[in-house]
Amino acid sequence: MKTTFRIEQVTEKNYPLFEDMVSRREHGYGYMSMGGTEKQIRKELKNPNLCIYAMEIEGRYVGWISLVYTPKVGKWKHGGHVYVDELWLEPRLRGYGLGKKLMERAEHFRKKCGAVGIRLYVNTQNEEALGLCETLGFGEGGTAVFYEKEAARPGPTLWQRFVSDLRKKPEKPPKEARKMQKKALKEQKKVLKQQKKFKKAAKKAANARLLQKILH
Repeated sequence: MKTTFRIEQVTEKNYPLFEDMVSRREHGYGYMSMGGTEKQIRKELKNPNLCIYAMEIEGRYVGWISLVYTPKVGKWKHGGHVYVDELWLEPRLRGYGLGKKLMERAEHFRKKCGAVGIRLYVNTQNEEALGLCETLGFGEGGTAVFYEKEAARPGPTLWQRFVSDLRKKPEKPPKEARKMQKKALKEQKKVLKQQKKFKKAAKKAANARLLQKILH
């Protein structure tokens, strides 16, 4: 695939494009703000130990890499490490080497920070990511258990839940289930028809008995 792309650092100026991309990933192609105040966003983007690069194709962002530098102090006589916090690319663009181009920015940021290496965590089930790491010369440093504890976050607003519910498409039952439903409906109609026929015959018989009594 031949395409023209550009990779740039996410700043306060181009942040709306970045937010739109992340929103597409999380909520589909209907836009929904991720939240966060402008003051908070400006503060985080100006953090010298945080760097986010986004890939732009045809006027919109389609992937990003988020990097964090953790310095070493005290007895450590050398620099720290750059950690790859997030790496994502639109599924339709994977397999063309664009993920590798984003990962190259990690090396650029490492040199800028004076770090001694780059570290990242990969899910053992993510074969695509594992293959990319091996291609770039990363080696497995051991097996670890990943623990995480997040601060309580406010839930979505009533309006966000309403919009999210509107976007949800009703799931169609499986083909076999639809066949069974159709068959059950057909049987139900058949039973109702028989009941109607039976009531009509019973009414006719009752009328005949009544007429016989009158004539006698």
